[in-house]
Amino acid sequence: MRTTIFQRGESIPCWAEVKDHAGTYIDPSQGVFITISEPDGTLAKDGVDDIDDTAMSKSDTGKYVYYYDSASDDPVKHWNFFCKAIDGEGDDARTTITHGGFKLT
Repeated sequence: MRTTIFQRGESIPCWAEVKDHAGTYIDPSQGVFITISEPDGTLAKDGVDDIDDTAMSKSDTGKYVYYYDSASDDPVKHWNFFCKAIDGEGDDARTTITHGGFKLT
């Protein structure tokens, strides 16, 4: 995984790609949500509890982005993000997890 470096205070794009088992890009029926954690593990954005605030925007079929507006006083270290997509319901539901990271300087 490649880490991209950003300055504190910048808007940081976090990307997710969602594919089916055959490798075809899909748009999951229940959306894509992001969880971002600070270097100490504290959640900056919680894709489980704060659904309205963490929904990712579709840029193309199966490709989603969320812009995290970092603060000028955010910790200068490596941050992690996890994107969760759910397609289908009940026993037929399939979950896809994408992860990435960025470093603030």
